[in-house]
Order: sequence, then C-alpha cells, then structure tokens
Amino acid sequence: MCVGKHYTSAVISVFIDKVALTKVTLFKYLGVSFVADREPNVDVSYMKRRFYSSCNSILCKSMLAPEPVKLQLIKSYCLPYLTYCMGALQLSETKLRELNVCWNDAFRRVFGF
Repeated sequence: MCVGKHYTSAVISVFIDKVALTKVTLFKYLGVSFVADREPNVDVSYMKRRFYSSCNSILCKSMLAPEPVKLQLIKSYCLPYLTYCMGALQLSETKLRELNVCWNDAFRRVFGF
C-alpha cells in the first residue's frame, strides 16, 4: 500500500520467494481499517457495521427490557466498537460525525424516535 506524495506513482513489485506481492488499497491493523490515500486514512465503515450489528442484536433480544437497561447494554457492549483506538487515530470532522450519527441512531432506537 502506498501513502503520501508517491501515492499515484508506479510501484516496483516486491517479491518474496519469487512470488510478487499484490498492491492493496485497504488493510486492517489491530482491528482498524486503513485506506490508501495521500495521507493515512481510517475506514470507519467497518466500525459502523460492527456497532450496528451488535446494537441490533441487543435490541432484538431485549425488546421487553426497560429503556435504561437497553441503554446500559448498548453502552457496555456496542460503544467500544465506535471508540476503539480513538486516542491514537486522527479522524476528520466528517468521520467523527459519521460515528456520532451511529451513536444518535442507537439512542433513537432505544427511545422509539
């Protein structure tokens, strides 16, 4: 994967044991997906998918539970998918807004908006 000022330039093939490694545009490291671009970018779609799937699972299995219980379950089990590595990542305002929308959607689902 190429990042930086040589992002668009042709890359010489790298070989390991006479097998060429393929160039990728997306890779995952420690659970965070990175996308090739002029600067290292984080792909938040994987984080969002994991959050929504765990949130839907909790809400489907706890339909008869009171709202505070649902909210606590979502905070405990789903919120870590959105906040994982946030201290180490430099996310743009739009990506932070995307993650905030996920959190707001969970509140809307819990309280029936």
